[in-house]
Amino acid sequence: MEPDMVVEMLKSTKEKKAVVKNLIGDDDTTAFNRARHEVCATMKKVSDKKNISSQLYNLKPKYRELSVKTINALMKGFSYMLSQ
Repeated sequence: MEPDMVVEMLKSTKEKKAVVKNLIGDDDTTAFNRARHEVCATMKKVSDKKNISSQLYNLKPKYRELSVKTINALMKGFSYMLSQ
């Protein structure tokens, strides 16, 4: 994704009082670095499929909507996004 688009979306989100703690995507360091510099210095980058999967399974007890089937569907979509 283009770095300026990432920053623009994050600024729009911030204006709506939403907090973004993690930026999930490919390993585009330019976009991530600009987002940290211009929007939120404490933002973390997550792009590893194994990391995302384990985080979803950790959330599963708190959110019953996160069934194994749902997590698998989310991971399939995430994997597709990373391959693009």
